[in-house]
Amino acid sequence: KLSQLSDNVLMLLRLEGNKISIDMQDFNLTEQLRQIAASLFHKWNEKGIEIVLEGNDINICAVRDLLSQMWLNLLDNAIKFSPEGKCIYISATKNADLVSVSIKNYGCTLSESEIPFIFEKFYQGDTSHSEKGNGLGLALVKKIVDILDGTISVNSELHKGTKMKVTLHI
Repeated sequence: KLSQLSDNVLMLLRLEGNKISIDMQDFNLTEQLRQIAASLFHKWNEKGIEIVLEGNDINICAVRDLLSQMWLNLLDNAIKFSPEGKCIYISATKNADLVSVSIKNYGCTLSESEIPFIFEKFYQGDTSHSEKGNGLGLALVKKIVDILDGTISVNSELHKGTKMKVTLHI
């Protein structure tokens, strides 16, 4: 846990200090999402969660490493807050010069009063999972979205789950 905390703090400091390389690459976004899901197989398989990736192959030119970190954090959170045996849906779409990726789980929902704080450093609304995280994952996600001049929205409804949607200009 200490190693993960150190890695997240260092990454956040690099992002905040603009000490990152903006290396644009052509790649298949849908394949990147598949690879991220596969890298977390042990976590979702252990909970009996099914991952469903919806959407056709989408080729983009973007900062591959930053997007990879962002999807990893969002999917890891979705797994962490999903109850056993549920499904997580990942959806990717491209329209003109916009690409959107949504990750939806059917676990714990966020209250309207929590949503404004979830992207703050070290914020953990659900303390029952505090031993599994450090409150930096969504802060990193928000910083990456800001660097890439995108948007992130959160929709969370009781009995309907939580959906995080990232939209980026490409």
